[in-house]
Amino acid sequence: MGEFTDVSDKYHGIAGGLPEKESTEKEMDFFTALKVVANGGRVARVEWEDKVAYVSMKAAILSIKRDGKFNGWMVSEDDLEAKDWRIWVNGRD
Repeated sequence: MGEFTDVSDKYHGIAGGLPEKESTEKEMDFFTALKVVANGGRVARVEWEDKVAYVSMKAAILSIKRDGKFNGWMVSEDDLEAKDWRIWVNGRD
């Protein structure tokens, strides 16, 4: 099962990474979450009931992993406006 974590120092200082003020925030907006994904991270919304689903880049396509499979992901308006994005941490893909 996946876990959420604070926006970590792992992404701080990477070119195009998170702004300094975001580095200690637990939740972020979509655009900050997209920066995490662009730098190789995975993100998910707190609101999502599926706690093993997350968004990442696969073959230069924004993808969501759900039920063990990656699919292209169409961002909904709710996801775009959400402020409850967090970095998703798990030992496996």
